[in-house]
Amino acid sequence: MAAFLAAQLLLPLTWYLGDDADYDARFTWRMFARQSAVRCTPEARGAAPIDLSTRFAEPWLHRLRDGWAGVLDQVAAHLCHEDASVVVTLTCVEPDGRTRTLERTCAP
Repeated sequence: MAAFLAAQLLLPLTWYLGDDADYDARFTWRMFARQSAVRCTPEARGAAPIDLSTRFAEPWLHRLRDGWAGVLDQVAAHLCHEDASVVVTLTCVEPDGRTRTLERTCAP
């Protein structure tokens, strides 16, 4: 019983160890917010620009717009299976106005 209670208390703490800890609001009060504090713009291009809205479901796009690096990795991996020249870029504006850019390319 003690092990079960310990797991219930400690498991949500693993959220703080992940790469997307600043942007994944599942275990925080921010999960009740209607908007993420971070706003990102995803773009993908290969031989030609790629329209992500026709290739991925809205929940994936929503998480990209919220800045989830893990989703960016999965989107890039999926697109790289079809075109090795794909570059997926996520440009984010932080709450303090700073801009950060994440970019994923296909491995050579």
